Amino acid sequence: MAYRKKSTPKKVIKVFNRVVVMNSIDTKLGKPVTYGVATPVTTASLSAKEKAYIDYQDQYNLHLAQADTLRKTLSDLQKDILNDSDIVTTSAAAIFGLEGIELVDLGIKRKKDRKRPKKNSGSEGDVNPAPSKGK
Repeated sequence: MAYRKKSTPKKVIKVFNRVVVMNSIDTKLGKPVTYGVATPVTTASLSAKEKAYIDYQDQYNLHLAQADTLRKTLSDLQKDILNDSDIVTTSAAAIFGLEGIELVDLGIKRKKDRKRPKKNSGSEGDVNPAPSKGK
């Protein structure tokens, strides 16, 4: 599962294109135009926000790539550890015997400690008797 990189939304791209047009208007008039009264917006202020947005988005995507690499490394390491554990489990019985106390110390059940299946008498209490043939 790779992390999804963040791409620039269409609305933001539209604003970035608007900044180019705002800049050409400023050049045509020979002075910067201030848009808005309560919250003045200029080509310079919007350009600075555009640059900051792109920088933060690049950092975000870089961190995602690093996180994805770390996730893969952790996953591979986990598989390797579990594989080594399987080797220890299967080899311990051969090394220490099926009844060795070392198996218990390693967290492995000895053969004599395993649960045995319950024996059925088979004569009474059959829930599903075998169907008779031919009928």
